[in-house]
This record gives sequence, C-alpha cells and structure tokens, in this order.
Amino acid sequence: MAIIVCVASAGCSHRSGPPQMSSAARAYLARALDLLQRNSIDAGAVDWPVLRAKAYEVAATAQTSTDTYEAIHRAVYLLHDAHTRFFTRTEANLAFDQATMSDGPPTGRILPGGYALLTVPAMSGNDQAVAAYMKGGVQAVHELDQDHPCGWVVDLRGNGGGNMWPMLTALAPLLIGPTLGYFVDASGKRSSWILRDGQLFVDGSPQLPQPDNYSLARPQPPVAILTDPLTASAAEATLIAFRGQANSRTFGQPTAGFPSANEAFALSDGAVLLITVANDADRTGHVYPNLVAIPPDQPVSHSKPGPSTPRGADPVIDAATQWLAGTPACR
Repeated sequence: MAIIVCVASAGCSHRSGPPQMSSAARAYLARALDLLQRNSIDAGAVDWPVLRAKAYEVAATAQTSTDTYEAIHRAVYLLHDAHTRFFTRTEANLAFDQATMSDGPPTGRILPGGYALLTVPAMSGNDQAVAAYMKGGVQAVHELDQDHPCGWVVDLRGNGGGNMWPMLTALAPLLIGPTLGYFVDASGKRSSWILRDGQLFVDGSPQLPQPDNYSLARPQPPVAILTDPLTASAAEATLIAFRGQANSRTFGQPTAGFPSANEAFALSDGAVLLITVANDADRTGHVYPNLVAIPPDQPVSHSKPGPSTPRGADPVIDAATQWLAGTPACR
C-alpha cells in the first residue's frame, strides 16, 4: 500500500510500506480464534491475549483467508492439543467428504475354538461412506452369529478413529445399554451415549438414522477388545463403550491417547477447524484425560504379528481367546 505524505512547501511524495492486514483477513482470523477459545477443552489453560497477539503478528500482512492459515496453525499449536487440527478446504474434502472408505467396512471370521473375530477399521467419509461401512459391519456380525459363538473378539488395532457412531452401531448387538459412556466438556457437563433399540443417541439426539436391533443367538457374550498404539480417537471411544460392561476385557498395548471428542467447525472458505470439545468417560463415570493413553487390562508385548512371527500366530488374539475359554459362557 502506498503511503501519501503531504508537506505544504514540498507538495506530495510517495513511499512504500508493508501492507496492513485486510479487514477480510482480520475477520477470518478472528472467527477462527473465537472458535478455538469458546470450544476447546484446553482453552482455560491458555493465555489468550498472548496467543491472539502472536496470531495477529504472524498474519500482520495477510490479505486473504489463505494468508492467515499459518497464524491459525500457530494458534492450534499453542493449545498443545494434538487432537485439535486445522484443515484447508482441500484437506477437509479428503478427510470428511469422501464417498468411499479407505479401510473398508468391518470384517469377521471364526477363530479356532468357535470364537468370533470382528476387525473394526477406521471410519471417515460422507453419508454414503457411513452407510456402506454400517451395512458391511452389520452384515459381518450377523454372519458370524450364524455359528453361535460363545465369545467375541473385537480388534481395534490400527484403527485411527474418525466417526465413532458407525463403529458402535455395527457393534450394538455386543453392547449392553442403555448408557455406554459420556462426553464431558470443559465445564463438567456430561452428555450421555445411549443405546436404545439398536440406535445410538447423545442424550436425546439420534446420531445415525439406521439402527441395528439384531439380537445375538447367545446374548450378552463375553467380549475381548484388542488395542495398540494406533487405536485412536473414535476407536478409543468404541473401546470406552465396553469399559465397565460385564464380561469384557481389553488386551494388547496402550492406545494412542486421544480419548476425546472433536467437533468440526466450517470456516467461510471451506476450511475446517476440528476442535477437541470434550473428554470421553465410560459408563461408570470415569473420565479418560485427553492425550493420555488407555492401558489394556491385560498387556501383551506384541500387538500385531511381525515378520518373525510364525504364520497365523497372533499373541494378542491368543491371550484373548485363552481368557474367553475360561469365561462361564465358553466353558
């Protein structure tokens, strides 16, 4: 921007200076910072005048929304919460609007001894992807149940999260409701995860239109849940839904440490702030702190078979089935 200096005796001269932040860029950055301050569970631990000053300093010459991205990334970093993220429009489309699932729906097989193994992968995408994931997961459970397994193994290893509700809907026949857990916000307010007639609710709000009220041939079976350091976010919430349920036990290694809920906030140019708005709690009321891994009930040193593992061997599944074999339902 040219700065015009007028002097009575010398007329007007021009000198160049750095551009100042445009009003549009300032409004965009302010909106992003306001969303973080109002919604993040970590907001109370942040010196907001300092954080805002640093953000505006980084974006001092911003003219467009894109020019503020570095400042928004800086603000997110200063929250010290790796679960809160900023996505550009392109990144958001890839993360949330895909119609296909990168990891596919849940799959299953019957293990030696007659136990059912259900592998539950990560789930992200649009409504079409959600519907396909749920259809595949529900079908897998129904098919496995034709063998009347006495116990079930739910494998959440490698599941990086995404949308917890399709995962829990597929697993609904294995869950004992009505209360499966809670979201706990920064003020301590609790919102219940409710399972009723195969449909999942947060308090009274249904989360998905498709319920699964299928009844197992052998109801309320023992369930072993497998975890590893890649079990994250929505997968940790899925694990937590089994915590406190009778005849359930976890095996493997500690989780990734993101047992918390995110909410997506769209910005005016299509970018998205995914903000951690609540911690997860299990049905007993125990709150799982964000950024703290959830240890298994029974640690097993190798969470996934490695190159030197004999073919077909999986020490975590072995530990889980040994436990199932000792439960009253499987004796």
